[in-house]
Amino acid sequence: METRKDFSCGGIVVDPIDQRLLIVQVENLSGGHVWTFPKGHPENKENEFEAALREVQEETGWLCKVVRPLTDVSYFFVREGVRYHKTVRWFIMAPVEKTGVPMEGEILDCRWAGLDEAKALLSYPTDMKLLEQLALS
Repeated sequence: METRKDFSCGGIVVDPIDQRLLIVQVENLSGGHVWTFPKGHPENKENEFEAALREVQEETGWLCKVVRPLTDVSYFFVREGVRYHKTVRWFIMAPVEKTGVPMEGEILDCRWAGLDEAKALLSYPTDMKLLEQLALS
């Protein structure tokens, strides 16, 4: 099976006042609904920071600022018979202001969640590892 590389950037948005996390609900490749963190592919000549900030704003309606890089996460998935090795570069972000609404059609829901609620809602093992890294940092 052919393997292709895929790269995205995303944000773990943490409210500095109450430490809640901004999460989004999307449809996965199997058609199920899952909670995760906002992320997406760089466009045009965006750098990683710009791509992550734009994706978070598009997917959540929140303008944010990057606090610092967090980590890279890699995993594999299969789409239409092609195996992908995906790397996501994650940044810790802080909310600046609500500027819009979550992206229609791609984002099913968006919410602020406390750490325990986020742990209960998040679907992917890689997201749980991000929460662990967040706690350690």
